[in-house]
Amino acid sequence: MLKQFYHAIFVLLLFVMPLYCDIDISIVKKDGAFNINASFSTDASFEEVRKVLVDYENIPKFASSVVKSKIKTRENGCILLEQVGVQKIVQFFSIKVYLLLKVEETRNKIVFEDVSKKDFERYVGYWEINEVSSNTVTSYSLSVKPAFYIPGFIAKNIFINKSKKMCQDILDEINRRKKETRRISKIRRVYC
Repeated sequence: MLKQFYHAIFVLLLFVMPLYCDIDISIVKKDGAFNINASFSTDASFEEVRKVLVDYENIPKFASSVVKSKIKTRENGCILLEQVGVQKIVQFFSIKVYLLLKVEETRNKIVFEDVSKKDFERYVGYWEINEVSSNTVTSYSLSVKPAFYIPGFIAKNIFINKSKKMCQDILDEINRRKKETRRISKIRRVYC
């Protein structure tokens, strides 16, 4: 009995504790919605960062919480992107969420909004890329309000941990591609 109690406490601590420390992140609850802001910096170029962020159909290959990401339409500068995500709540329980994102891109900003309203009453946000000195700073903002009941303290921890994990997955992919590009570039210089 005591062993089960300690196991439950351990799982809760893992659930509540921040997962990553190189991602700056904040979360505020206002009017029933959670407003999340995150940012990270890399020495990858602006173009390298942007290529990862707009690689919509390959997102499931590097973002662990996304199991499906498919472009439904692309017209008049607007993309309709269908996504299915899975969020692990505790060891043996996870939830699946559906998003139909209307995505609009400018050079340094990607704005998105869930238009399906299936699992979220509100799901609106953006990615923004800026060059600062010799680094590229990527900012993420999301205002999210679930369409289902979930206790506030649990939702807050889910959204902050999911956002940190997603930003870390994207940063890892940016760095992986940067290294691969630079490796290929060195090989070309040697053989050309």
